[in-house]
Amino acid sequence: MTQQADADLAAYLDGRMAFCSIATTSHVNLARACLTSLMRHNPEAASVLLLADPDQKAPHELAQGFYLRIADCIDPASLADMRQRYSPAELCFAAKPFLIAKLLAAGAAQVHYLDGDCYCYSTMESLSKELEAADMLLTPHCLQAVPDDGLTPRAITLLRAGTFNGGYIGVNNTAEGRRFVAWLGDMNRNQGYNRPDQGMCGDQRWLDLVPALFPGLAICRNASANVAYWNLQERPLEQDADGRYMVNGQPLIFFHFSGADSRAPEQLSHHQNRHSLAPNSTLSRLLAEYWSSIATPPPIHRGGLSRIREWLSRK
Repeated sequence: MTQQADADLAAYLDGRMAFCSIATTSHVNLARACLTSLMRHNPEAASVLLLADPDQKAPHELAQGFYLRIADCIDPASLADMRQRYSPAELCFAAKPFLIAKLLAAGAAQVHYLDGDCYCYSTMESLSKELEAADMLLTPHCLQAVPDDGLTPRAITLLRAGTFNGGYIGVNNTAEGRRFVAWLGDMNRNQGYNRPDQGMCGDQRWLDLVPALFPGLAICRNASANVAYWNLQERPLEQDADGRYMVNGQPLIFFHFSGADSRAPEQLSHHQNRHSLAPNSTLSRLLAEYWSSIATPPPIHRGGLSRIREWLSRK
């Protein structure tokens, strides 16, 4: 970035809380919807989208927010090497700490990264308050034991995927928070592959080490945050009289639509068989409303999904 662009970013952030996401061209509409939903419920925050493809054009639909290109966050030599070795998805996984570090250096008070397939339904204030008293904030996949009933995901699935879900990472602008993203960037630069058989799941398995390495970690136990197919068995969805989505009596903060496909609306996710969509159920309404908010659904790469499903279902 030029000095002027750096100054523009700092002026835009202005010491505020920042939300950010990363997208390739194929998935930019998901990330746009994610950030738009966050800003709808948290209008005082900043919003930054990192464009991961070379020469990717910024979408015009996101009226609020700031755009960065991946070359603004990763040095040229490292980026060239990572592009050569990583798939587009792996590169997006690996870029998270570099984006977060860029925003912290530009003056964001705290940064909340969310995957583009997340969608916000109420204020993020409770997570922001948790992060104020910590250096980093992570969400476990589950807060209760997964039933050992043969359905997917099962306990061994989550053991392979990691304790924490990398679809949300919160970092406070403290010395320890900045040390955390620098460390995660070093890990992701060379070992951010999605190779489950080798113990790697993008950036996610590195998060297992955080509780031991970073005492300032806060573990988010709010059941309304990062609700997804891997924890719905402990977080039943309901709607109140005003139509708000609720989880265990509390407003749903954000849902993670990992593995959802608008061309298979009868499935919550390609990655699981534990939860079905009953007609006119709360879950089916949530999913239908989500897809109606997406201008153009992303393409589904069947080969990659087949490999992931085979790994997830393995005993």
